[in-house]
Parts: sequence; C-alpha cells; structure tokens
Amino acid sequence: MDTKTTGKSFFFAAIRTVIGVVFIYASIDKICAPALFANSIQSYRVILQPDILKLLATIIPWLELVCGFCLVLNTYVRGSSILISFLLIVFIVAIGQGMYRGLDISCGCFTQDPTASRIGFQKLGEDILLLCGSLLLVKRKTPSPAAGGNNYPKPWWVT
Repeated sequence: MDTKTTGKSFFFAAIRTVIGVVFIYASIDKICAPALFANSIQSYRVILQPDILKLLATIIPWLELVCGFCLVLNTYVRGSSILISFLLIVFIVAIGQGMYRGLDISCGCFTQDPTASRIGFQKLGEDILLLCGSLLLVKRKTPSPAAGGNNYPKPWWVT
C-alpha cells in the first residue's frame, strides 16, 4: 500500500471514528431520559403531536447509537453515513428555524439540561461540519462487492 492510499485510509478512518463517537455520545443522555428529549424536541415548536414526539424521542437516540457504532466498527459505513446525514440535515433545519424565530433554547444535542448550550451559529457550524464529514463518507468511491469488496479496512473482528 502506498503512502497516498494509507493517508486517505487514515483520513476516512479518522472522520468515521470522530462522527461515530460524537453520535454515540450524543445518544446516551437521550436514551436514558426519553421524556426529557421529547421536551427538547418540543421546545423547537415544530412538532405538536404528542405521539409523534414520543416516537421521535424513542427512535432518534437509538438510531444515533447504532449508526455511531457502525461507523466506529467500520461496518455498514455508507448506510450509516446516509442516515446520519439525513439526521444532521434535520438538525440543521431545526436549529436554523429556531434561530430565525428567535428561540432561546438548549439544543438538546448532548444533554437534556435546559441550561446547556443554546442554539446558535456555533451549533449550526458544528452540525454543518459533521454533515460535510458524513457526506464525504457517503461519496467515498468503493468498488462493487463483485469487484473485490470495498476500500474500507476490514473490521477488527474479521481476519
């Protein structure tokens, strides 16, 4: 393997790992307190149906956790990156509309503490950077399985 290929592999592995760890960490507090996460979602004043709030507060954290682990473990990378990209687009739109409407609310990203960091340009920028990284993983060129699999290194448990 040449230096160029090794550098690219390291670059994509670093992006994959950072995004995976961020999403795993973000999911933990939401999984432990789904009712508080539902309150965080409600504070954006977009979804008014209680049943939809409960459903989202239950599904989103588990989706974040599973996709995060898939990225860290280097399995289902493209599918996980697509799902994470979709979530990030939703988060960016939610934060953007909250800023536009002048809402002074906690983002609900990593903690459900209402005094935690507020929505704003920093949170918007963080999500945009994560989205760029996730889209890089989605767009990464990989040969078809018939042509020898993918360019990602094998997961640690595969010899």
